[in-house]
Amino acid sequence: MAVAPFPNQSVAKGKTYTHRVQRKPRARVARQALAWPVATVLYLTLFGFVALLSFGFSVLLGNSMMEHARREGAKVTIRAKQARSDVARLRQTVDRQVTMAAVDDWARGRGFLSPYDVPPSEDLVPNPDYALNVR
Repeated sequence: MAVAPFPNQSVAKGKTYTHRVQRKPRARVARQALAWPVATVLYLTLFGFVALLSFGFSVLLGNSMMEHARREGAKVTIRAKQARSDVARLRQTVDRQVTMAAVDDWARGRGFLSPYDVPPSEDLVPNPDYALNVR
């Protein structure tokens, strides 16, 4: 026969046997009663692990950031001291260069003559009223 047997029948050696299908009741209530406490403990354990991991990570990250800020502050302090010493040296150099003797030496080195150092010539006659500031 080319026809497939019914699901509750089996064919062996040309004979057809009928089987009764018996269904077993499942113990769903017992499994569900045990499942929710296990799931709750599992979820709480997972939550605790994630919370502990994130706390540890944030502590390590915070410590490394504070150490970085401390080192950066030390570098800034060193740079500020160097800048102060450079400014003091520049101020001393400027003070030396703006003295009257330094300006006079600079001017003489470039060919300038002070009006007070000009030798009197014979063709100029001094004004006596100018010397007395009389007008």
